[in-house]
Amino acid sequence: MFGIKDHNQEDTQSPSFAASVAHRRLPVNLREEDKPLFAVELIKEIPASAVRFETNVDIFQNSLFACRRLAYLWNYSYINHRNLNQRALLSNIARHLLAYRNGIIKADGAIWITNEWSQGYFHWLTESLTRLELAIDQAHIHPVVIPSAYRQTRFIEESLQYLGVNYVFAPESEVLRVKKLVLPSHTAMTGNFNERLLVSLADRFARRYESLNGSDPGGNTKRAGRRVWISRAAAPKRRIINENELVPILDRFGFEICYLEHLDFAKQVDLCRAAEIIGGLHGAGLTNMLFMPGGGTVLEIRKTADTHSNCYFSMASALNHRYYYALADAVGDDVHVSDFYVRPARLQEVLSEMIVPDPGK
Repeated sequence: MFGIKDHNQEDTQSPSFAASVAHRRLPVNLREEDKPLFAVELIKEIPASAVRFETNVDIFQNSLFACRRLAYLWNYSYINHRNLNQRALLSNIARHLLAYRNGIIKADGAIWITNEWSQGYFHWLTESLTRLELAIDQAHIHPVVIPSAYRQTRFIEESLQYLGVNYVFAPESEVLRVKKLVLPSHTAMTGNFNERLLVSLADRFARRYESLNGSDPGGNTKRAGRRVWISRAAAPKRRIINENELVPILDRFGFEICYLEHLDFAKQVDLCRAAEIIGGLHGAGLTNMLFMPGGGTVLEIRKTADTHSNCYFSMASALNHRYYYALADAVGDDVHVSDFYVRPARLQEVLSEMIVPDPGK
């Protein structure tokens, strides 16, 4: 009875975004010896995206059961990045079945845009919200349904409120039965982007910012020219261990040190919407380049010899920002948790290529 959805089983589907090829611009300060770091990302095939829908879907927390197919939907490429293992699958099925005893809440329609990584800031903004953009593009207007566990992730609710998007949380203990569940596919592989959808999302944030804050007579948001350094000093991992040595250099080039953990979502949009440059160590804060007006500048501190972590390089290219980089030494092997040491002379060299320093500092 409780089957697993076959990838090849046909669904009701709306027209898709055709497959495309992304051609990334080289970093502005690319050194010959560093070309291998970016080579694999310079030309990237982006698969087609489509919006599918299922009727009469029962949702409990983060599991979806299609009543008409008598099947759970975890195998759909637009539900998760990878399949659940058997133990996790059986556990979710058992909890879902028990929830029926608490009752069923009914809804006419909803949009599902989350996966197992959506509670991460980068994944939410660049993957989940571009899936919502895909649904909106094809005129699917329903509330977004969010797993109940996401109530603890502040930026998810705040970002939907900022955009004026209707949403509901899946019930904690009951089952939510949705008559029509809209399922946008993933818009690209993680770390890559459907450029049209990403730019469309950036434009949506820009229009919302202007409606909340006003615009100049020409209709363009005024750029205040702020230079924002995103510090990870308050983060639990992946920090710059000698950031205190870098602060005088950053000050000389006009940067303000910002701790995004201390800002709500709207204030982060405000900060980066007024920025002409954002910089910092490889990390989720750089995702906020999404809010900068096009033609800005991004400086990423990245691990020496890392050919894999190119998501912010690719994102800057998609958003028409100039991308600079500086290499740093990791204090450990795992780029996701290691702290870093940044050579002050190297940072000053890169900043001198980007900016004319203030002679008074």
